[in-house]
Amino acid sequence: MTIKTCSKCGFVGDVDLFVRNENKCKWCEKAYKKAYYKAYRKAQMKAHYKANSENIKAQQKAYRKANSEHIKAQQKAYRKANSEHTKELAKEYDKARVDSLLDSYVVRSLNMKKEEVTPELLELKRDQLKIFRLLREAKNGIT
Repeated sequence: MTIKTCSKCGFVGDVDLFVRNENKCKWCEKAYKKAYYKAYRKAQMKAHYKANSENIKAQQKAYRKANSEHIKAQQKAYRKANSEHTKELAKEYDKARVDSLLDSYVVRSLNMKKEEVTPELLELKRDQLKIFRLLREAKNGIT
């Protein structure tokens, strides 16, 4: 059994608790790698994605197309295993869409295709929904 001392924190322990061929304990090495990733690796990955975004998107699209059945099976299994969580997320998403009157919600309330809806019609319907909500709130507040 060989004993070593960490050059960073001064920890004294068995060789198995140190990085191979270095006088640095595994905990100091982990902290170093975490700091390095935070400082440099994320920036490198962002730059790489920005420079190669078209190729990356094409690869992702090809992968999704080639493995669509596998991806669907994974998603179905996840939804089945986490049904309560996915239901909660869906409710939160729907509530956010309804509360903020997103375009998709307003278009759906018009019962028209998105291509058929003009921006003016979209704004008029959004205003109408806001007025209906205000009236409902006033009615509930009075009664």
